Amino acid sequence: MRTHIFPLFPNFFLFPLLPLLFLISCHSPHDNDNHPPQDAVIPDSLFTRSLEYATSNKSLSRRYTKDLFRFAQKEKNKKWEGNAYLGMSATCFYESQLDSVIYYSQKALSIFEDIKDTERVMITKMAIAQCMSSLFRYDEALKIFQECLDFYAGAGKPIENKAKIFINIASLYGDMQLFDLSNDYYEQALNIFKVMDEDVSILHDMGTCYTNMGENLFQQKEYQKSLEYQGKALEIYRKINDTYFTGYALRGLVDCYLALDQDEEAQKALNEFSKIAKSLDNSFFLFLASKAKANYYYKRQQYQKALVSGREALSYINDIDKRNLAVIYETLSLASIHAGTPHETVGYIEKLTQLSQEAFNEEWSDKMTEMEVKYETEKKELKISALEEEKRLMTWLSIFGGALLLMGLAALFFLWRWTVQKRRISEHQRELAESRIRQLEQEKQLTTSQALLDGETQERTRLARDLHDGLGGILAGAKLNLQELKKGAQMDAATVQRYETALSLLDESVREMRRVAHHLMPESLAVSGLKQATADFCNSIPHVTFYHYGADMRFDPKKEVLLYRIMHELVTNALKHSNSSQIMVQIVNDSGRIALTVQDDGCGFDPSTPSRGIGLSNIRTRVAACNGTLLLDSKPGIGTEVNVEIIF
Repeated sequence: MRTHIFPLFPNFFLFPLLPLLFLISCHSPHDNDNHPPQDAVIPDSLFTRSLEYATSNKSLSRRYTKDLFRFAQKEKNKKWEGNAYLGMSATCFYESQLDSVIYYSQKALSIFEDIKDTERVMITKMAIAQCMSSLFRYDEALKIFQECLDFYAGAGKPIENKAKIFINIASLYGDMQLFDLSNDYYEQALNIFKVMDEDVSILHDMGTCYTNMGENLFQQKEYQKSLEYQGKALEIYRKINDTYFTGYALRGLVDCYLALDQDEEAQKALNEFSKIAKSLDNSFFLFLASKAKANYYYKRQQYQKALVSGREALSYINDIDKRNLAVIYETLSLASIHAGTPHETVGYIEKLTQLSQEAFNEEWSDKMTEMEVKYETEKKELKISALEEEKRLMTWLSIFGGALLLMGLAALFFLWRWTVQKRRISEHQRELAESRIRQLEQEKQLTTSQALLDGETQERTRLARDLHDGLGGILAGAKLNLQELKKGAQMDAATVQRYETALSLLDESVREMRRVAHHLMPESLAVSGLKQATADFCNSIPHVTFYHYGADMRFDPKKEVLLYRIMHELVTNALKHSNSSQIMVQIVNDSGRIALTVQDDGCGFDPSTPSRGIGLSNIRTRVAACNGTLLLDSKPGIGTEVNVEIIF
């Protein structure tokens, strides 16, 4: 499997493309620096320092970047703010945090485009292109690299920037396993660097070319040549005192020594590389060290140790780094086979298969032709054409399979939706039917109640008329006959006394008959309305006070009779059961509604206790018959208040 210098990135130059890196002094940063130097107060120097320490002291690098953010916000300087985002991107780059690299790079790109700083726009796009390459989005990365190459090929642009772009393009082709094409671009970059003065930046770039050419040769199984190139890179990095890239060159040497069965040399290089990884406290280097140990132990058939080191490597890498995850899963699957743990083998192979599927990019094959016309020979074009055909076939198969899967899912989805909809319609219809049944039952109850009340009213009217016209006439005739008998009769004193008593009882019977007839159907209710009838009734009973508010107007005769009966029943109940000293009756007539209140100061009762009488039940029935509301408020020892409201 191909290995990489930086996390997620196939070869190691993204941020060395930044022109401001040329400001870094020749000495390397010291890991034990605890405080920023005095010149860090200058914003440009803060940016330079944040890049300088990105590989060796990430906490110090972040401190410089935060200081730069504060300067930018204080001075409201967009250029400094963009540089700060680039600094954060560089730190995340060396920590294998690809998602953060893309995020901060896009923030920087937006700022540089806004202030029209074309140089920094190109630098930031290069960072994004490297991320695209690591996510297997080769077509997008190549498009950006070509744009940057056209820009730096213009007049007045430093030739070394063009060489740096060659390195990035070579890195991308290495990812695509087009190793001959990749090495051609590395050779073009080296030819440019060899005619330039050897400063730290140039030597660094040359080390990049040697290291990654060695990687390409390793993939082509030319292990001895790969060892020579990795040795050249190691010599350069030690010369410029760069601990980070020295460690990476050592990691490349470990692979070469293992491939050449030089276990002793591999052990020495691995030990030195592990020390560097621990000293830098870099998660990606720790991953590489653990992975190299896993390969070393696997080579020596120490499979249990290989599994331990492989699992340790997984703890240092994240799911975004699909390429390195694939490498370590391959090693773990092979080691677990030899270690005799088939269940682990199946798990690792499944992970490896999943990563392979995610790596497939269906758009890459169609867009690669444009770049091949510019940079490949006829022989390489034939290779890529064959690769395109293969990938095109895979693309169509994937599309066809995906379409079938989507159609199946769509069919299941619509079937599920149809079933749910059908169930909802059935439930809705059932609810409507139940609601209609309840409505009909309520209407039936209301109709029955109204019929009973109408019948009661008619019966009361008839009884009142019969009492008044029938019994009243009889009693009046009896009185007249008694008075006629007295005219011709001789009576002693005792007989006269009995006669007067009989006549008095007859008068009292007439009055009582009239009172009963009046209460059955008060004449004033029909003639004057509810207010007058209620007032007459209340005035006839001591301790009952009547109040009326609102307009004095007539209502539906049936509702007037209904409210009068309710009032009569409530007052009668209060007189019988409450032992009250004062009863208040109130009627309020207000814009389409009438409210009746009967309140007493009697003994009260608990409304939750079932009542043995039918008085309150009759009242509720009367109120329900006219769609009114009844509220009852009572407590033992406090009294009772009943409110009835009817809307007209």
